[in-house]
Parts: sequence; structure tokens; C-alpha cells
Amino acid sequence: MVDYEIKYTNRKTLAIYITKDARVEVRCNKRVRKADIERFIFEKEKWINEKLELMRNRKSVLIGNGSKILYLGKEYEIVVSESKEGMYDDKFFVHPSGDERYVYIVLEKFYKQKAKEIIAERLHKYEQIMSLYSTKFGITSANTRWGSCSGKNSINFTWKLVMADIDVIDYVVVHEIAHIKEKNHGKNFWNLVGKYYPNYKSARVYLRNLSARIQQDNWI
Repeated sequence: MVDYEIKYTNRKTLAIYITKDARVEVRCNKRVRKADIERFIFEKEKWINEKLELMRNRKSVLIGNGSKILYLGKEYEIVVSESKEGMYDDKFFVHPSGDERYVYIVLEKFYKQKAKEIIAERLHKYEQIMSLYSTKFGITSANTRWGSCSGKNSINFTWKLVMADIDVIDYVVVHEIAHIKEKNHGKNFWNLVGKYYPNYKSARVYLRNLSARIQQDNWI
């Protein structure tokens, strides 16, 4: 599921542009249906991710002592401390290091561990509710999609998803499980998502904002 923005133009065809700040833009005229845009994005997802992956090495350090990071929708302050490392109360403690990206390294390890635990539990819950079952579950480091479902019904989620509220995590889980039955973003797909997650439009707005925050913090 690629996060993207729509930019309306007078062009006759659909086109995808990757901006310098790693945003995905779909350019088309206003007569193009949203379902057609969704289908186009779905078909071009591999190409989009390949292009954005090339930007991964453009990172600079923005998170450090006193910075705020997100976990399950709540902000925690980064504290560089000799005494302990990890999350305690409303702070995340990190040992001092000569590696300027050490904070990112520690946080990524933490996020990945929590993603495996939390998302696995939510996936199991909604598979039972929806009576649709994945063949495999995994956590990735994807930068441009919150989750994906392969043709063989293997479901993956990026560890960055645990920065979101648990309720929004549920939306992404429902979204990917729905792809087990519906392999596109057509009307039947959204009807299925809406059946189990009626507020999916609000969740999509939340994820667009979270994507901007993740980019701002230089995770991608």
C-alpha cells in the first residue's frame, strides 16, 4: 500500500512522479476515477519502491537528545544517558555513542521487535474475524508502503507502522487481509475493508500525516 498524493493537471494519461523529498505524486486530470488511480498505483508498486529505495542513503541525523519520537501514536522524548537504555515511562533512553546515527540504530531495533509482537497479534485477531488467512507473515523495512499482500497471500508490514495508533495499525492489517480475497483496490475491495473498518478514510488521512512525520525525522 503506497502512500501518495494526487496532483491534477490537463494531461490525458496517468503518470507517477517521485519528488526530491521522496513523495509519490500521481498526476492526472480530474475526470480520472479514484478506483483507476488506486489500480494504477497497485500495478506500479514495485517500480515506485525501487525508485524510492535509491533515496535511502540521503539520510542526515535529525533525531538526538531531546527529540520526540512516536510509538503507538504517543510521543516519547529521547534522553542520552549512561545509566540505562530503552523505554521508561514517557522517555526513551539511549547510551551516548560516537556513531551519530546510533539513536536511529537503537530505535530501529526496538521498533522491529515491537512490530513483530504487536502486528502479529492484530493480524491473528482480524484473520479470525474476517475468516481470511495469510500464508506467511513478516516485518520489513519498507519506506513507501505500510503493508503488502503477495499473490500467494504472504503479508508483510513495515516496522514503521508501530509509530501509529493501534487503531490505525488495525486499519492497515484489515487492508492487507482484504487483499487475500480482492487483489486490487476496486469497489469490492473497499466494501470489504469498510465492513470490518468503517472509518478507513480517516485512517488513510492519519497515515499520510504520519508518513510526512517519518520523512521529517529522516527515517527515509
